[in-house]
Amino acid sequence: MKNKILKLSALALMLGTCTAGASDNITSPMGGRDTKAIAEESERVGKMAADWLIAHPEIVEQALQKLDEKRREEMHLAQMKTVIEHQENLLSNPDTPATGPRNAGVAVVEFFDYQCIFCAQMARELKKVMADRQDVRYLFREWPIFASRWPVSALAAERGQAIWKTRGAEGYMTYHNALFATGHQEGKLTEDDVEKASRQAGYVPERITSSQQDLEETEQLARTLGAGGTPLLIVMPQKGATPDRISLIQGFVTAEQIEEAIRKAEGKNDEQE
Repeated sequence: MKNKILKLSALALMLGTCTAGASDNITSPMGGRDTKAIAEESERVGKMAADWLIAHPEIVEQALQKLDEKRREEMHLAQMKTVIEHQENLLSNPDTPATGPRNAGVAVVEFFDYQCIFCAQMARELKKVMADRQDVRYLFREWPIFASRWPVSALAAERGQAIWKTRGAEGYMTYHNALFATGHQEGKLTEDDVEKASRQAGYVPERITSSQQDLEETEQLARTLGAGGTPLLIVMPQKGATPDRISLIQGFVTAEQIEEAIRKAEGKNDEQE
């Protein structure tokens, strides 16, 4: 309520300032401007404006809602432009685990942590979409945001990167799905879970470049995109992306919502309208 009154007062002051110009015509008997009369007139008009706004708060409420909507739209557009600026890293980075046609029209990029409960829930939804939309390319950015709390998050992410580099898409997806299938999130994932999933993927320890740099780059990219955590989903055309064809989704979504974002990237939502 206090903030609302402050906003009303500020608006009233603005109106008072705008209408004060009408008092410029007030002159003294000597032909000069009567400063006192101008001040009194300005105060009177300002009070009238404030009284009117207090009596009609819905007008201010509507104006503030419009302002909030405009700011959100501006922020959304800026975020979409940032996605476009980094689309090469998002879609063509060879260190990013991926599956599906390279020449697919649409790509779905997921930022996730194996310990994230919402990531686990969305993994089931995304699996449905992947089975239904095999014409789409899917990319997985390992982002162990819980590593400081649960170190196994970092181990799982690093191992995922290693399996991608040594076993390719098939091995990676086997490992990825096996870890989520454990149902062990929020601190319950164990080193044994990681080793078991690694064996299922056919992983054999080899001397490869450390995956730590990959994870750091993903962290930096996610922050640049304005991500607040996992899961983060970006659905966009692989070529000719424009802000109106990109969906940046923070948090859990259903298979139906992912499908809708894919249709948007394809431009099919526009055709239906």
